Amino acid sequence: MSDLFDPAKARERSLRQAFEDGVEEIYIGLFSLVMGAAYLVFFTLPKGSTAAQIGSFAGSFLQIALILTLVAIRKRVKATYVFPRTGYVVFRRGKWETWMVWLFGGVALTIALAATIWRSLLPALSSVAGPLFAAGWAGCFLWAGIAYKYPHMNWLAAFSLLVGIATYVAGAQAKGMLWVMLGVGMALALSGALRFRAFLKTRPIIEIHAIGEDHNA
Repeated sequence: MSDLFDPAKARERSLRQAFEDGVEEIYIGLFSLVMGAAYLVFFTLPKGSTAAQIGSFAGSFLQIALILTLVAIRKRVKATYVFPRTGYVVFRRGKWETWMVWLFGGVALTIALAATIWRSLLPALSSVAGPLFAAGWAGCFLWAGIAYKYPHMNWLAAFSLLVGIATYVAGAQAKGMLWVMLGVGMALALSGALRFRAFLKTRPIIEIHAIGEDHNA
């Protein structure tokens, strides 16, 4: 069976085209950039001070507000600039995707519980917080690069590892994770912006003619 009529290949091809506009990269990159910068600012506040306590609560509210804002902007950009050039296709969520969501949720919950129970071990891990977080980013980029055949994701993976190594060499400790968020977010948003610019230049708006319009002209 050719790739044209293979449902799995057709899905892969459609998803690859769906991410070629760079909007998702901008969305994820801006979130990582803003949150990394915000928490770096909060880290500078004196521990136990009123400002630090307010900052900890402000970080949670900022995260929610930023997600809602970026989601709204993403939908608007897609509807205004992307869908008129590509059309709009919705795939049914596969069982493996549902399991992946539950898996990531379980892993996040496990890490949170482990961090609470074994808090005494955290100081020992703080020195490699940056490299560990960077390795997580690199793994995601490599997966996207292989699954959707995006070579630039491999470069982003390499950049993530370099930033992680830099935080370790600089002795950033726990802040290394935030510097990775900021650096990788900046690179990802820039990559997405360049791809979005190229997308607008190379993909004209689809002109849809009504049935019988050409005959009546």
